[in-house]
Amino acid sequence: MIHIHDLFAGKADQVPDLFFVKTRFVCVCLLPIMPTDSWLIPDGPALSYLGKGIRVGVNAKSILFCWFRFALGCLLFFSITGAVVIWTDLMANGGAVWFMGVIAVLAALLWWLSYRWSQASWRRAVKVAKKAGIAPELLARAFVNRLSEEEIRSMIHEYQGERSNPLEAR
Repeated sequence: MIHIHDLFAGKADQVPDLFFVKTRFVCVCLLPIMPTDSWLIPDGPALSYLGKGIRVGVNAKSILFCWFRFALGCLLFFSITGAVVIWTDLMANGGAVWFMGVIAVLAALLWWLSYRWSQASWRRAVKVAKKAGIAPELLARAFVNRLSEEEIRSMIHEYQGERSNPLEAR
């Protein structure tokens, strides 16, 4: 039986305790086929006024992370399954089991790294936040402890003309 549904996937452009972006996909049996739109999802009390999220167009980074993680999930599943099948076969050699195990470990490591790579730089966060109408003060609070002085100056320069200085949140 074929099951067609929509699913949010591809968590990307994460700003810890503030927001992240996910894309809604048309899926067939949990296989993400076609992206429809991307949403900024609040991740903390600062953006609770957004409710469940706000549409921000289509986010290519989110789409690519979804498909990358789906491929890694398939690789992880089939390598573990293959290792178990080969290991239970009395005639199997140990080298094949080790090979499948190494593939499984590498897939799991890449899966974990994909979430580390999906963290937004402050410049990327500014672009996403502007699409959603998020005040620069909130971004400044999220990034102020992680930015160098040069990056702080760049942020100030980028926000010149906005309603307030983004470093007032400090």
